[in-house]
Amino acid sequence: MSEVIENCDVYAASSYPVSISHGHRIRQKVDLKARVDADTGEVTFYVPKEQIVKLRD
Repeated sequence: MSEVIENCDVYAASSYPVSISHGHRIRQKVDLKARVDADTGEVTFYVPKEQIVKLRD
């Protein structure tokens, strides 16, 4: 199994957090996180599970 580095913060231009949309502006702040596969360098973006409910509002 590959080593995975979890819970990485995602920023654009090293100074502005990236925000996500679900077809409309999301009123609540939703964190966008990343995980990196240390063997392949593949990066996966994800929303922490406890914040999924905010996408449904």
